[in-house]
Amino acid sequence: MKFADRLRIAAGIVTGRRIKSAPYAMATWHQGSPQFDLINYATYVTDGYQKNTLVYACIREIAQSAAEPGWLAYRGEDLAPDHALQALLNTPNPYFSSFELWELALIYMNLDGNAFILKERSKAGHVVALWPMRPDLVNPVPGPNGDLLGYSYWVGTQRTAWLPEDVIHLKYPNPGDDLEGLGRGWSPLAVAARETDVDNSATSFLKKFFDNAAVPYGLLKSKQQLADTEVKRIRARIHEQYVGEDNWHDIMILDADAEYQRLGLNMDEMAMPDLRSISESRICMSFGVPPILIGAKVGLDRSTFSNYGEARRSFWEQTLSPTYRRIRDKLNTQLAPEFGDKALRIECDLSRVQALQESRDAKFLRSQSGVSGGWMTVNDARLEVGLAPVTEGDVFLRGLATIEVPVSLAAGRKMLPVHQVKGRAERVRGYERLFASVARTWEPKFKARAADLLADESAAIRARLERRKATIDYLALGTDIDEVLRSRTDHWRDGFIPLFQALIGAQGDILAATFGIDFNLQSPEVQAFIRDYAFQFAQKISATAADEIRAIIGQAQREGWDILKTMGEIAGKYSQWTTVRAEMIARSETIRSSNAGAVAAYRQAGVTQKEWLVTGDNRLCEFCAPMAGRVVGIETNFYSLGDTVTTETGGVLSINYEHIGYPPLHPNCRCAILPVVGE
Repeated sequence: MKFADRLRIAAGIVTGRRIKSAPYAMATWHQGSPQFDLINYATYVTDGYQKNTLVYACIREIAQSAAEPGWLAYRGEDLAPDHALQALLNTPNPYFSSFELWELALIYMNLDGNAFILKERSKAGHVVALWPMRPDLVNPVPGPNGDLLGYSYWVGTQRTAWLPEDVIHLKYPNPGDDLEGLGRGWSPLAVAARETDVDNSATSFLKKFFDNAAVPYGLLKSKQQLADTEVKRIRARIHEQYVGEDNWHDIMILDADAEYQRLGLNMDEMAMPDLRSISESRICMSFGVPPILIGAKVGLDRSTFSNYGEARRSFWEQTLSPTYRRIRDKLNTQLAPEFGDKALRIECDLSRVQALQESRDAKFLRSQSGVSGGWMTVNDARLEVGLAPVTEGDVFLRGLATIEVPVSLAAGRKMLPVHQVKGRAERVRGYERLFASVARTWEPKFKARAADLLADESAAIRARLERRKATIDYLALGTDIDEVLRSRTDHWRDGFIPLFQALIGAQGDILAATFGIDFNLQSPEVQAFIRDYAFQFAQKISATAADEIRAIIGQAQREGWDILKTMGEIAGKYSQWTTVRAEMIARSETIRSSNAGAVAAYRQAGVTQKEWLVTGDNRLCEFCAPMAGRVVGIETNFYSLGDTVTTETGGVLSINYEHIGYPPLHPNCRCAILPVVGE
């Protein structure tokens, strides 16, 4: 759409002209008139978010959850880490990180019921940035046929019009919407407004008590008739000596003919425990936040570590997960299509959410048990853990020592151990399926471990840089970071050794069942191999991080960043890594370590040659396809560092990362390595 056309249509929003039709007509009094804020937003901010600690704590707990999940761009089933959409999700605009944007959006949604994200476009019409808009300044404008003309944005007396496709409108449902779903959402705080007023009033009462009296209000009685001057003197003396929290422990001494009579409430009565508990629980209920998570009294009364863990899981499952799905669906309908690729989609990565990890692990373990037990197909298991079905996934796997059986042939067919099946093709096909299935099963564990270690590494770097806030010394910054990363190498090695041992052991069972190759995981030679493999893996991880962080330090020095901006850029890099890079590590290392273990098993068994096995589905890439059936010596590399792979279609792959003695050849490669043995 040309810029002039956009201006013409935007002008139509202000004048109320029709843009497009809908299957029902809007009431005429709505047409072309902005739907203004349904609540008093300013009051909700001042009396709710800024004044009420409970409301603030609930909204903060919801908003800061944006630090845990990440937004990932997928193209089909594969991540698209280098796509422009992923770059936009990582850095929505020059001033906001991804966390800051979604934190503010969640605050807006829980205060106002709405969050509006403006798409900034280039001259060519491409979305290049996302900007949050204050919700009380944005008003939907209905058209004459049940459609949406657009949005008007008010700043003072200035009004700007935006087309519907230029604004992402996130909202909570409002069944009373006059615009029948096209208008403004309803705020959780609006529901809890009365309880918030009660809680504010109770807090104000206590504040005034301590401001004006150190004891409950009462009556000082005298048996003598007092002159007005004497009354004023006694009142002034009491006020001077006993009013305010600093004096409330002082002892009051009365004359012999005077006595004190209490008229007000005592401390227990003033606490109003029942009233405050009711308001606390109702406010928390409106936001969907368990009271124990924010330290509310009604939650702390039953506080235990077990209760806290259950409450956090409930909070994610019942409140936050639906909210993030709501945002995800809106992004997939209003943002992903902007990039012109129907296969492109956005997913919220909840696998890093600690509260959900246990339940996800339980699902994977249950699914793995179902597949290995032979009563659940591969695709059944994938659906159970939230993954899409795969081609030829409708098969049962009857244990590690048996071949796969299609569902349609399962009834009445005799199962044969894989190593007894005559013909190499059958054995290879069975091995390929089992190899890939085990690797996929371990991906979530590898990803979670990588994400945890990256988060810990980021915290360690931040703690070191905190010491240098007063000065900016780029050389010292680089030295600090190198020291931290060197110290973290052992964490990566020790953190992944148990995963490598378990995965290589599982793949060793498949080798034994398929080719009769015995692999003793506990032998000193194999344990030494795994330790050496984990050490090299950790060194590569730390070296990659060091190169990336040094580049940030260099940019900081060239552009004169202060320490806070430098720290922010490094934190942003790690925030991206804990989603995208952790996924890449998981996908690559489950394949790499499986194949490394296989080569070690072949070497232990005396095998002298190895063969490259490509994946058998339609996702085979142009670089791996020519590798099919290639045989080299067991100690020979398929490619050496510095080699270049060129395909017939002109594709070029530079081997600039390591010698290729076994798959993967590239990120997301799913190939395997076979032994060359006699039939």
